[in-house]
Amino acid sequence: MPLLSTLSNYLERIVVIASNVSLIAIIVFVNIEVVTRYIFKSTWLWCEPFSKWLLPWIVFVSLGFVFKKKKHISVTFLVRKIIERWPNGFELYVCLGTLIFSLFLIWGGIVSVMHLQGSGILAVEYPFPRWIVYLSVPIGAALLIFHVIERIVKIMYTERQHNKTVAYKGKGE
Repeated sequence: MPLLSTLSNYLERIVVIASNVSLIAIIVFVNIEVVTRYIFKSTWLWCEPFSKWLLPWIVFVSLGFVFKKKKHISVTFLVRKIIERWPNGFELYVCLGTLIFSLFLIWGGIVSVMHLQGSGILAVEYPFPRWIVYLSVPIGAALLIFHVIERIVKIMYTERQHNKTVAYKGKGE
């Protein structure tokens, strides 16, 4: 458990720093594009495509971080009732669904990357292979799987600790 937490915290720091730097880069590039287009009446051709290239990386790589922090969008009106009755059971159900979804993302992402890599398609706006952008999908899904497994381990560990506490209290009475 400590190794998993240490690795998770290390990955979290990397993802947060990379996402923040990428977001700042997008803001700078878009502002440069606006200034050059409307003030200087010319454009830097690479600003907009580079921003479009960074955005999927931010989104997919941040998926695991958002899942870990439980900051994702959720519908709570039904969930609150279920959590009251089966808090760990429902969370394990969510983890299982997320794990299955992530596996499909990895599979689909790898298929797309392999197809684009095999075809040699370059992006129209910039001379980078298009598969580099699509590579964000399987990498982000792999990070999400890591955080799902981390949460499952935490749920099982806390459940086991809870059961030991309940059993211990029961022996003393």
